[in-house]
This record gives sequence, C-alpha cells and structure tokens, in this order.
Amino acid sequence: MSKKYRFPVPRYKAPDVEDLGVRDIEFSVAEEEEVIGDINGQVARSPEEWRVSKALDMLRRKYVYQYPVGPPGIRGSYKVDFLVEEAPNWVPLEVQSKRYHTGAFAKDEVLRTSKIERILGAPIHEVWEDDLTTVMDAFQAVRHSLFSPTVRKRHNV
Repeated sequence: MSKKYRFPVPRYKAPDVEDLGVRDIEFSVAEEEEVIGDINGQVARSPEEWRVSKALDMLRRKYVYQYPVGPPGIRGSYKVDFLVEEAPNWVPLEVQSKRYHTGAFAKDEVLRTSKIERILGAPIHEVWEDDLTTVMDAFQAVRHSLFSPTVRKRHNV
C-alpha cells in the first residue's frame, strides 16, 4: 500500500489558474512576438536583428539597416546588417550566427567580411545571436561591441 502525500496546511480547493498570473505571462510573450516588425521601414530579417535595432534606439544611435556595400545588383556587392553612427565615423555592425561561421559557409563569410572591411575602411563590430535572447541582452551586447576598446572577432575556420 502506497502512502499519500499530505500537505502541511489543509487544502480546501485547487489553486485558481488566473490567480497565478499564467494567462498574463502567456499574453505578454505573445504580445512581444507581435511587436517584432519593421526596422526603419524594412521588415526585420530575424528577431535578433529587431532586438539589436531596439538596443540601438535605447543607446540613441543613428543607424542604417541593411546598408548596401558595393554597386547594387552586381555580383560581389553585399549588405551590412547595421551601419551605426559613431561620430565622426560610421561603424558596420553585424548580427552573427553559427550557421555562417561553421562548415561550408565559413570561408565565404571570412572573405565577405574582409571585402566589406576593405571597402568601408572600418572593422566590422559583431554581436552573436546567442547573446541576443532579449532586448536587454541585446542592449548589453551592442554596448559592449561598440564601446569596448577591441573589436570582438570569432571566426571558426
């Protein structure tokens, strides 16, 4: 015969789900997903890029989203995720993922990065999608990337 667990305090009824705030939590998460949308009039390519744009807004930085590098429409032209104004210069900022830094894409990404840096004359500042789970995490990552004395590079070639 198995023993039944006894609560230290008698329970007269099951807890009400609405009292626990479960519906509020689900609603706020769904609400956050609906907010993800345009960045400077363009549709965000990923939630991480949207969070970076919100972080740049919080830092009160001017930026251009999906800035074209090189002649448009010609093979060898690229787009930088963000071009951020850091007086007196503009700094390229890329949202990086492991997808393009491992396997077959890795060498292409290194070549792309070196061409962009050569054309713009400035090193690319990188933030990684693993560090961008919330807007506040994105704020910390962007602030660290833009204001740290060294540019963080993580290429796995």
